[in-house]
Amino acid sequence: MGRRDLVDYGIQNDQSDYRAHVCFKVKEAYVFPTKSGLLAVQSGRHGTRTAGQPGIPYKTAAGCPVPWNEIEGCVAIEIASDIIQSIKPERQDSTSIKGRKAIQTIQEMVKRGLIPMPTWADEEDTHEAQLKGTDLIVTANATIQVKCDFLGGSKSRGGTGNLFLQTQECNPLGLH
Repeated sequence: MGRRDLVDYGIQNDQSDYRAHVCFKVKEAYVFPTKSGLLAVQSGRHGTRTAGQPGIPYKTAAGCPVPWNEIEGCVAIEIASDIIQSIKPERQDSTSIKGRKAIQTIQEMVKRGLIPMPTWADEEDTHEAQLKGTDLIVTANATIQVKCDFLGGSKSRGGTGNLFLQTQECNPLGLH
């Protein structure tokens, strides 16, 4: 068995460039710079709440419920219906399965160009490369932390109105 006590682990330890909270209930993903989420938590304006896992009789996480539209740079992006249909998210899925489904969702959205990411375009100035049909080399070098925030997201779409920015957790089942 894993830990029962909450330890400091969450957005304050996150070294990603961006976070993507997948809110399956409202069929939207919320993407924002990680540093903006951290600033929202550090502001102290949103309080702290605890959360649990199905089948675990004690709290397994703590964090801040932050209105998504109060996180600087946060954008709401609708998840295409065919992605939802292929992923088949269920509220009763285990935490691990929900996390995998959230990652699959963002991965597919990135492939389709639906997630706004900073990109760089460098001109290929060698004559040889241009003859082969290459004028620009486009790169995106950003990391994304993906979270399943099943009930989060816009109130107008049936969500809580918030994103849960976790600051503490325990791992009672010893899962990775």
